[in-house]
Amino acid sequence: MKVYTYYHEIFDSLHGNSDQKQLIEVWKENWRRNGWEPVVIGLSQAKENPKYESYLKCFSKFPSKNNKEYELACLLRWVAMEQIGEGFMSDYDVMSYGFNGHKEGDLTFYSKNMVPCFAYGTKQGWSRLLELFMSYEPKGKDHVSDQTILVEYFDSFKFRKQYMCPEYNEEGNWYEYPLVHFPYARTDFYGLSPRWKFVREFNKIIYSLKQI
Repeated sequence: MKVYTYYHEIFDSLHGNSDQKQLIEVWKENWRRNGWEPVVIGLSQAKENPKYESYLKCFSKFPSKNNKEYELACLLRWVAMEQIGEGFMSDYDVMSYGFNGHKEGDLTFYSKNMVPCFAYGTKQGWSRLLELFMSYEPKGKDHVSDQTILVEYFDSFKFRKQYMCPEYNEEGNWYEYPLVHFPYARTDFYGLSPRWKFVREFNKIIYSLKQI
């Protein structure tokens, strides 16, 4: 079974592109160890989507407090997934510790607070998600992202929510879940850097405990 992650090289003053690429290698090794086929996709797959230019024009207008290229890449990953079709989309800082491919409906998100770090969708599901983004009106907001839109439409947009992906050190038994997210705010920010090296060593501990 395939799992996808999206990478588009942009200037990243916080993390550094070399660290991101090494984290991707850790991500690939982790998912392979769990029996998956990890696939890295990027802007070329998004551009293959016949509606790419329309999506780009719309998303480029969204205001952002963050690096605008970064937020645009977060939106374009769903454009790439619509082109690919059914599959799991993972941030490359999400590790599997026994995830079995559980999915429901045509669109499922797995983390708390609608952090879109891990999701499943069919082609129809990705299309519905992109239609939501395309129809969104910022209405004077100074920051819009895929996550802020999902949070705003948490109750009204039809998708499944399966809490299977906590963040590192989020709660007492977070390490017992089949997926764990290692975001910058819970690793590098606290001195657990470089993140790729910390995650790689942490993986070894979990592999031993869970006999993966």
